[in-house]
Amino acid sequence: MIKASISAVPGLIAAFLILAAVLAGLTVLAARKLGRPVLLPALLATSIAGILTVTLLPGTAGVEAGQCDSGLPVHRFTSSSSLLNMDLFIPGAAISVLLFRRPATTIAPFIILSGLVEFIQAVTPLGRSCSAGDLAANATGALRSHLNWLSR
Repeated sequence: MIKASISAVPGLIAAFLILAAVLAGLTVLAARKLGRPVLLPALLATSIAGILTVTLLPGTAGVEAGQCDSGLPVHRFTSSSSLLNMDLFIPGAAISVLLFRRPATTIAPFIILSGLVEFIQAVTPLGRSCSAGDLAANATGALRSHLNWLSR
């Protein structure tokens, strides 16, 4: 599934590496200027770069703007697509909890980011389909990292 996902989006790895370097570099510069540690902010920026490249790079599926799947799949938490969507949001959400130490308030930006991604997929001709199931899986991934933190 991962191999198919990578081949469906030409230039995915190169785009990720470039965006991650730019975002992490800017984050490191900002953290140093503020006298803050740099590792967790750089990892968070890298995770966000991964989310953005995987979800917003134009795909080859030939999907037109406005094609959205509004139904939730029966196997939304067990299908390989849903599991990949959940896994995409777990690292950033977990790193944000470690960085900001506020599990309840750090989940909201990841759910908003997921909604924004699905909105962009809906209104732009990226060849990507927006999906309520993706939104649910992304939010579940962000929530899973927070539940792990809260259960400690």
